[in-house]
Amino acid sequence: MNTKSHRCLPVALFLIVACKKEPIDLCGPDEVRPTRNANALAYRSPPPDEPPLQYIVTLDTPDVDHGKQILEDAGFYELQPIVSDLKRNKSVFVTDDNPEAIQQLFAHESLLNIEPNHHLHALEDAGSDIQCIPLTEEVIPFGVTRLQADKVWSITEGEGVIIAVVDSGVDADHPDIAGNLFGGSCARLDCGLSNDYTDESGHSTHVAGIALAVENEVGIRGVAPKAKLYAVKVLDGTGTGSVADIVLGLRKVKKLAEDHPNTPIVLNMSFGGGESEAIADAIDDIAELDVVLVAAGGNSGDGNSETVEAMDTPAILTPVIAVAAINESDDIAYFSTNNAKIELSANGVNVFSDFPDDSTTYLSGTSMASPYIAGVAALIRSAYPELSAECVRAILVNNAENLGDDNGRDIAYGFGIPQLKLIMSNNVVLPHSTCRL
Repeated sequence: MNTKSHRCLPVALFLIVACKKEPIDLCGPDEVRPTRNANALAYRSPPPDEPPLQYIVTLDTPDVDHGKQILEDAGFYELQPIVSDLKRNKSVFVTDDNPEAIQQLFAHESLLNIEPNHHLHALEDAGSDIQCIPLTEEVIPFGVTRLQADKVWSITEGEGVIIAVVDSGVDADHPDIAGNLFGGSCARLDCGLSNDYTDESGHSTHVAGIALAVENEVGIRGVAPKAKLYAVKVLDGTGTGSVADIVLGLRKVKKLAEDHPNTPIVLNMSFGGGESEAIADAIDDIAELDVVLVAAGGNSGDGNSETVEAMDTPAILTPVIAVAAINESDDIAYFSTNNAKIELSANGVNVFSDFPDDSTTYLSGTSMASPYIAGVAALIRSAYPELSAECVRAILVNNAENLGDDNGRDIAYGFGIPQLKLIMSNNVVLPHSTCRL
């Protein structure tokens, strides 16, 4: 468990922070606040005059020493292996920005892929100035009751399931988190030998609370309050992480699944950024291990339900459930990305959840909607542990309440919002005969 001290940090893209301390103004002129890209999905790659400082190189060899030799022969001076995969016969490296070496490498038969080590970002929406208020007694947030989670807790509360949150770490001592913490890891390149996964932004603690905050008479109660948390730190205090950081974090989840083959696992990813073949490969590896994958659908919406916006990694990837954000009136959030890949919807506006230093806060974004669906998936996996990840996904969409104008799936809501009472009843709609309860 982490013991690193943590103050009540403003996260730059939120609404109200509820602190354990007396109300104070954290937005005064002397307050140094971390900054974050308010519209993460607008990011693609650095402009031509700002070349990336590093590249991700994938080679057709699982032998790290052989891969190093190939890169050194091409002229790279700085390189670091991040993946050695015997099954897929490949290795992945982070290299320096060396145009001459890159040109040399393009001609090598072992090169599978090369891409910028660009950044991805936490998917919160820009909000108003923050205001600290005291921590109050436990509440069940609207987003939990809208999913009918509280109506099925007599059947399951997520027992026996691990929710992996690849994000900014976690406040391991938070009263709502500590009792459900399975473990954690720092996967960022700059972690070095340290395994300190303290949440420096508050984003991941908020996300984790939505999914699985424990019942304890303070703070909030999450969707699956008896599921266990595995927190992987890939984002820094500004909510930013590189492709290499994300890949390393996803490899941690892969190992978790390999080490616990009989434990149902759900993965939540509340971040997004430009296309990455390395991340796509890492996602495919996890999907093969029967993990349910859920991601924030993005905050690139313009408020027009007819507009189709681009969706980025990881939500755009085939194995991933992409989640849209709605408000308490079931209206699509103005910032929520419209795209045919959107699969489900959940509350993502003014979401009340946990925050570091034994506190709570309101945040908005598809970052907040995603862990609601991850929590629902955990409840299903707990109630029906024999179901595959594919069947869990199919049951979610076949038992969703349609919220859009179309009779079925649309670009704003996807299939709609899951109905847990229906899913846990004898009237549940099973997608095909292989998904038997």
